[in-house]
Amino acid sequence: MRVFGIAATGVIIGLLAGVAYGQPPTAFALRQNIPDPFCAGSLGGFTTFEFATPQMANIVLDIWSPDGTTLVKTLVNGTLQTGYHSVAWDGRNELGAPVASGAYPYRLTAREPGDGAVLYDATLVATVSCPVPSRASTWGLLKTLFCGAVR
Repeated sequence: MRVFGIAATGVIIGLLAGVAYGQPPTAFALRQNIPDPFCAGSLGGFTTFEFATPQMANIVLDIWSPDGTTLVKTLVNGTLQTGYHSVAWDGRNELGAPVASGAYPYRLTAREPGDGAVLYDATLVATVSCPVPSRASTWGLLKTLFCGAVR
């Protein structure tokens, strides 16, 4: 069973219940995003990141540029309870624009709520892959939309 809500940032955030037969996680874990690859900014184009927290922790989940130098989007930045969590990303940056095709590292960091000591730090890669329409196909689509079917 999945229980979801919408966060203020517009991403879907929720708790995965019933994972591992209802047992709480025993270790921090970050899973590969699903689906991978996905097409950013398209209708239904999103990917889900799932992770486990065996204890309450300050969690940050960031998406980075393909070269790893620029922060693209922060999906989670707050204290989460013990459990299985998921966050969906629609492939848009902090300004709301779809990102280009590429391999985007995502990093999950868990810190102790009191002293900030790092409890877990992992990085995986999400692939954004969208076909780029040619000028000819775009022009044909626009003519069809505004002029009716081309005969």
